[in-house]
Amino acid sequence: MARKRTQLLLARTPLALDPLPEGAFDGQTILVTGAGGSIGSALCRSLAALGVRRLILLDHAEGNLDRIEQEMAARGARERVEIVLGDVGDGPLLEQILARHRPELVFHTAAFKHVPLLEGQPAAAVRNNVLSTHALARAADRWGVRRLVLLSTDKAVKPTSLMGATKRMAELVLLAEGTGETRYTCLRLGNVLGSSGSVLRRLRRQLRRRQALTVTHADATRYFVTAREAVRLLLHSACIGAGGDLLVPDLGPPVNILDLARRLRGAVDVPIVFTGLRAGEKVEEELWTEGEELRPTPVRGLFRLEGPRPSRRDVERWVGELGEIVHRREASSLVAKVREIVPEYRPDASTMGAVGRRGLAQ
Repeated sequence: MARKRTQLLLARTPLALDPLPEGAFDGQTILVTGAGGSIGSALCRSLAALGVRRLILLDHAEGNLDRIEQEMAARGARERVEIVLGDVGDGPLLEQILARHRPELVFHTAAFKHVPLLEGQPAAAVRNNVLSTHALARAADRWGVRRLVLLSTDKAVKPTSLMGATKRMAELVLLAEGTGETRYTCLRLGNVLGSSGSVLRRLRRQLRRRQALTVTHADATRYFVTAREAVRLLLHSACIGAGGDLLVPDLGPPVNILDLARRLRGAVDVPIVFTGLRAGEKVEEELWTEGEELRPTPVRGLFRLEGPRPSRRDVERWVGELGEIVHRREASSLVAKVREIVPEYRPDASTMGAVGRRGLAQ
């Protein structure tokens, strides 16, 4: 029943992914950043059942981390789990974790992801999504991590939001790191169905309260994956990434949000109202863009995107420049630098107005 319900909401059949290679994660020590989030916690549950030797769960949200710790204990995996309350952007903490545990694999799912909120917080977006990713990548290289997998988003394609632009820069950080011993892989996904802050959660909450269902635009479409699909794709990405890879799944046609609201409403007598796009939002998302060519991978339904990538030297330069601007808290300069690094970034007019009025990076 749940499978049929999910299929109805997605307007497609769930992804038929190949089985994971037998014993792919046996005996490994694995670090998961953002371990208490929607995808991070689902990933931890799967990894706990895959024969890993040790899991290090890093998150800065105390409540989320407490919940996943209790789940690990209930599953009998607590003795194999190390809980770390902290920020992935804390360089000394990263050094301590990697030096002590020497993980073979890192899944980087920690990120700020709420598009309208981040439009007014450029420094926070850059610090958490870009500078922290760079710090983690460099630390992984120093401590001999074999593989690092970044969870990215379709909002990184032709971004109109700071969230999307910062995730594109996070991709570029790892794409420039393809020549070292650590293999860096980016997995670009759509919206995770039912995740924290998702449109599905909002619509279901409104439906339970018999409130009007709110849709931003009649033509708004989004790509969706289930949490189960996202976890399987992350695990496959860790197995096949050759270094400096950008991977994307075949998610079929995008879902029209108005149609999603209608399917969810069914026979319940509540209206659907249009609220207008929020700051940074698009009508349509894309999974890849011009200049990115799809290539097959050994995993059915998962593709490699071939396209231009920056040099490591260029990345080191602009990461340093971003760090200096964040430190000076100059919002206008920060957004201008983001636009320079990601030329396809087209910020929302309301974002530029708010940044100009505020003057300080939040």
